[in-house]
Amino acid sequence: QYRFTEGDWQVSTRVFRSDVNHGMTNYHLRVPPVNPMQRRRSEATSDSEGFGLALAHGIPGDRWQIGIDSYLENHNALIDNPWNTAFWIEGFDDASRRVQGLFAEYEWHLGKRWSMDAGIRYNVVSMNADTVDSSMAAMMNMMGMRVRNLRDAFNAADRQQTDHNIDAVWRVYFQQTQALRWYAGLAQKTRSPSFQERYLWLPLEATGGLADGNTYTGNITLDPEIAHQFEAGFDWEGQRFTAAPRVFYSRIHDYIQGVPSTNADALALVAMMNMMNGTSNPPPLQYDNVGARLYGFDMPWAWTMTDHWRLQGSVSLVRGERRDISDDLYRITPDNLRAGLVYYRDRWSVTLEGVFVDAQTHVSATNREQESSGYALANLKSQWQVTERFTLSAQVENLFDRKYRDHLGGYNRAVNPDIALGERLPGNGRNLFVGMEYSW
Repeated sequence: QYRFTEGDWQVSTRVFRSDVNHGMTNYHLRVPPVNPMQRRRSEATSDSEGFGLALAHGIPGDRWQIGIDSYLENHNALIDNPWNTAFWIEGFDDASRRVQGLFAEYEWHLGKRWSMDAGIRYNVVSMNADTVDSSMAAMMNMMGMRVRNLRDAFNAADRQQTDHNIDAVWRVYFQQTQALRWYAGLAQKTRSPSFQERYLWLPLEATGGLADGNTYTGNITLDPEIAHQFEAGFDWEGQRFTAAPRVFYSRIHDYIQGVPSTNADALALVAMMNMMNGTSNPPPLQYDNVGARLYGFDMPWAWTMTDHWRLQGSVSLVRGERRDISDDLYRITPDNLRAGLVYYRDRWSVTLEGVFVDAQTHVSATNREQESSGYALANLKSQWQVTERFTLSAQVENLFDRKYRDHLGGYNRAVNPDIALGERLPGNGRNLFVGMEYSW
């Protein structure tokens, strides 16, 4: 990264590249399948690179910025079995995703009370993938036929897809008094499919962290998600108490969601694998575009009680629902409250924080999502500014080592004596860590 400032002008740049190799098996750190023919090794590689360039001019309240950026990623994945070298599946073969963007932002004051800011972004998202294959397609039986049908349909499809996406935001503020400022905002946010959502050709759980235990197939012809968002609230900054409550509503067109598959080959293949392996996996899902909405309320707040004591925290409530059928969206954060009691001096502070999470009963039937119970945790934090440049910090999370299950966590897929298959994973136990920061 590099930033250059001259007067009211600023130029900022960034360049990056990464290469990732990821290996995973069902027999090293897990109880291995009794039958060696059921052992699997997954090797995935990815590389990404990009850059960004922005030019800005002005001061806060009268400032504009324009820029360009680009991002390219490539993915490959191979599944095999070292005990059976004749078995292999190409999960992804050179699945690529390039995003090239232009953006502009502007903020300005309209008199002493009104201020606004606006921005717009145009992205071209280009995706493609090479043909795929599997040793299973060579089998001269019903299973081989189903795999061949899925492979041939994928390889014959037009896998090169291009989306033209527009994001935009407009926000307005009205300073009614010195302590009270009103706020309203409108936005459009667009998201193109991930490479898994487009190019997963065989029913697999390779879903990029979805972790719902279902197998999926992709959909090459998916449309981008388009969310129209509204937000309103106010900022109160009194001498002792501050708060910034917000209500929001987002109506999402073409939301990308797994729906029950109608592909006869995918349905039959999962049923055959269940019969062969003695499993009971549900019928596969296929990514599709559906209607959805998100709405809720959140508010950060703080109350300075004395010169050395302060209460601070936040509250958050959100709902996510399908608009095409009666179902909730998957992995929606439960209602939660954070409250911290802070004792502070000139150079150090100590915070005792409580985290209170409600039970989540609004769950997705489509994703077979489990409900979760509420819980409360305590955290202890401290910070000491040793010098103007050097700071030490320490923290204990889950101070009382409370057992709980985070609703946003995944489900266990590995045979072991501690957690049943399909059971929600437990949350983190007590964590202790220290940190130091030096700036110059």
